[in-house]
Amino acid sequence: MAATIRAATAADVGAMHALMYELAEFEKLTHLFTGTADGLADALFGTRPAAEALVAEDAGRIVGYALFFHNYSTFLSRRGLYLEDLYVQPSQRVCERRVVDDAAARDVGERRRGFHQREFGCADRVMVLRRI
Repeated sequence: MAATIRAATAADVGAMHALMYELAEFEKLTHLFTGTADGLADALFGTRPAAEALVAEDAGRIVGYALFFHNYSTFLSRRGLYLEDLYVQPSQRVCERRVVDDAAARDVGERRRGFHQREFGCADRVMVLRRI
């Protein structure tokens, strides 16, 4: 079954936080991982949200996420979109391009989009996209 990509809800925070820890494990950065599920919930769904997220869901299970926020270029006088993280579990990596496309299409229109992609080998590829 193909994963469904949808806007994250407050009910997804625990699964997203677990995936963020998986990403930290992959990058061997768990010693720097101090984020909490409560902090993530506040950033996404609190009184003043700082970011938005999409999730990839397969058979009722969250298998990936994209976390992004809007920015603004004073030089270009244009809105932008910064994709902070994209993580998809290894068994579902075929859906990662769809997650990127959906995140980039959300409320961006003709806005600037610049992404830099880091890849870590073919077999255990993880995509982490950062705006350049």
